[in-house]
Amino acid sequence: MNILIVDDSKTMRHVLKGNLKELGYVLISEADSVPDALLAIKKEKPDLIISDWNMPGESGLDLLKHCKTNDVTRDVPFIMLTTETDRTKIIDATKAGLQSYIIKPVNKKILLEKLKELSAAYGFRPPKEEPPPRSSVNNECSNNKKEAHPLSEIIKNEHIPLIVEKIELILGKELTVQEFEQWLSREVFSNDDAKEDLVHFWNLITFEIKASVKKSLKEIK
Repeated sequence: MNILIVDDSKTMRHVLKGNLKELGYVLISEADSVPDALLAIKKEKPDLIISDWNMPGESGLDLLKHCKTNDVTRDVPFIMLTTETDRTKIIDATKAGLQSYIIKPVNKKILLEKLKELSAAYGFRPPKEEPPPRSSVNNECSNNKKEAHPLSEIIKNEHIPLIVEKIELILGKELTVQEFEQWLSREVFSNDDAKEDLVHFWNLITFEIKASVKKSLKEIK
């Protein structure tokens, strides 16, 4: 399954290529103009063409007309990317042989639906769909299996926003860690095991911070 992307914007080609790869398509060629697209088509006939409408020089509509008047590419499905909402222009493109169009910016879900429709009509490999979210019943079962944290019965819901506020004060150097611990012992862990609860609390905070930083670093990469 070979897909040809035609767009004068390198960024747009990159985004679209990424979306297509996530949907399971890996053989993807690119062109930044109609002449380059026609050269690419001569080298290898694509199974699908996705082209921008507005490009310098010849437009996506010109490319569509080239393809639909050529015996080799007449039956190749064509998707037009456009900001055009003028029904007359879209109707003209449909009359010229356009199979489908997507209004920019490209939404991955809409792209998925368009590819599903065209794959059914033209017999090419359908896109890979993301697995459905786990049911709430399964989530409840998995949650029930989780072991309760030692502090879950000590820290009440009303404590959470206050704790967050105090941590923000520490980060802003308006409150010391010692003053924070004194507040925790007095207002939150007001029991005989206050010292042990404080240790558990700091272990939890340290773990969560490390996990959050690790996740952020992975997203940067």
